[in-house]
Amino acid sequence: MPGRSIVAQTRLVFAATLYAFDGAGRVLLIRHPRLDVWCPPGGKIAPMEFPHEAALRECWEETGYQMHLLAMPAWPWLRPGEPPPPLAIDVGPANGCHLIQLVYCGICGNRSGQGEENIPIRWVSLAELAKISLPDNVRERYWQFRNLPTAGHCDWTTIPDFGE
Repeated sequence: MPGRSIVAQTRLVFAATLYAFDGAGRVLLIRHPRLDVWCPPGGKIAPMEFPHEAALRECWEETGYQMHLLAMPAWPWLRPGEPPPPLAIDVGPANGCHLIQLVYCGICGNRSGQGEENIPIRWVSLAELAKISLPDNVRERYWQFRNLPTAGHCDWTTIPDFGE
């Protein structure tokens, strides 16, 4: 069947990514250790883990920052306690598999030291973002999300304490 070719020929990998902003409108990037490019924090979703939890966990592990996850307030069908849906989904090939990346946006919370993975991180302005070598979709996503932290969107989650 033509519609099943991706699934039939390739292993599917689910990941979560967190596009993070600080109070000054800067964005958080990590230097991906394997790909050697700047990108937002993120990684594979662990078994029995909600995608938004994976995004928050990966950000903490890679950067040491705990984040406030942002969500759209206009999701009337969600009941209290239900996990928030991603703001976007990026799909594409990656290392012999097909990566389905669930994309979230957050505002910087506390930093509890350097992340566990000891990865280089940096905060950059959106103007600086234009000068950095990034994966194709990253610059576009940051540009799409740039107004979310100040647009009155709700803080969906309390910040989990991954360090204690």
